[in-house]
Amino acid sequence: MAHMPQWLMRSFAVVGVVATLAVLVGFERVILSPADAACKTVLMNAKGTAGATVTVDSTAGGITVLDALTSRCGALVQNEAGGGDMRGASGTLAPTTTVGVLIQAGQSLSLGLEAQQLVKCIRTGATSATVSTVEQRT
Repeated sequence: MAHMPQWLMRSFAVVGVVATLAVLVGFERVILSPADAACKTVLMNAKGTAGATVTVDSTAGGITVLDALTSRCGALVQNEAGGGDMRGASGTLAPTTTVGVLIQAGQSLSLGLEAQQLVKCIRTGATSATVSTVEQRT
């Protein structure tokens, strides 16, 4: 393979950085922007007592972390670090230790309009999970 000039390698690097930023900005708009311009209210830990986090244990059928709400534009379900992994499911699907989306400790699940459905979670191991939620509403 022939040696590439430095200016050409720098050009490829700049194009790569610009393309990566464009993708990330696009994902940010899809994930974080409201589906509707009227979505201006942000609520944190609405299910927790006095805004506290919610503990997700092994209760059969899962623990509700988001109630069904048609005025919700989007939500983030964060499994706080230091706890156990959990699975989440929405609508009529009940999460189990093997059914639902796996959300590892320290990770989150971002939801758009599907956040209007009921969302329940269940821990997958011996350690309970601690969940924080951020909701965007009209």
